[in-house]
Amino acid sequence: MAKGKERTYIFIGLLVAGSAAAYFLTRKKPDVALATPAEVDAIREEKKLTTQDKLKAMASKQLRIPESELVVRSLRPEDLGSSSSAFSFPIATANAWNNIISTNVSDNRFIAITGVVYTGSIITQLRIVAAGSTKEIWNVQAIPSMETPRYVDLTPTAIQQNQMLAIDVYATNTSAGESLVFEGIVVEKRGLVIA
Repeated sequence: MAKGKERTYIFIGLLVAGSAAAYFLTRKKPDVALATPAEVDAIREEKKLTTQDKLKAMASKQLRIPESELVVRSLRPEDLGSSSSAFSFPIATANAWNNIISTNVSDNRFIAITGVVYTGSIITQLRIVAAGSTKEIWNVQAIPSMETPRYVDLTPTAIQQNQMLAIDVYATNTSAGESLVFEGIVVEKRGLVIA
């Protein structure tokens, strides 16, 4: 690096739901500044709007309809193929990858997974596979060491209509029902869920 130039390092990661606790912004090594909760909330809102705009543009183009005919809403368990209205999943095998979601995204529906809330301690990694290829692997092991509720802000992962979606977790133990709440947005044709 040339003398007099600085690199900007931004580590956007662990948050406590509601008001953020840990967006670390590093201007130059080793100076570290913590953003205020209000600054973190603003960053999260900007990220959400950016993701929402990209998802709406994708849906509008694929469905060949104007954005005014689309609705944006929060992600529900049913959008990820759950037969339950709760984000609770059995973990059958310890020290291995366990598939917790395997579905096809519905027609006229586009999903972005943006975060996860986890209060347990057995899940250490999360893997998202869309259209047959691994899109993301996130380490969520650090979440349990945070104050509750525990939240991790993920790189938004978009899944298009009719795409296969699989979510696997690496777990260190078994569980009859592990609560892992996914945060995200859904953009869909008006009238499917919301008029």
